[in-house]
Amino acid sequence: MVPRLLLRAWPRGPAVGPGAPSRPLSAGSGPGQYLQRSIVPTMHYQDSLPRTLV
Repeated sequence: MVPRLLLRAWPRGPAVGPGAPSRPLSAGSGPGQYLQRSIVPTMHYQDSLPRTLV
């Protein structure tokens, strides 16, 4: 029950932030770009690990 609540509250947190009611479009694209930027370096880092190990 707890992990489900956290998973549901986490995406809603930034979406329901102060920028959501004033600018829903920018608030929707903002977190998306931030997630993409945070995911890209993570994948690149993971891809570089096996290459370094091999």
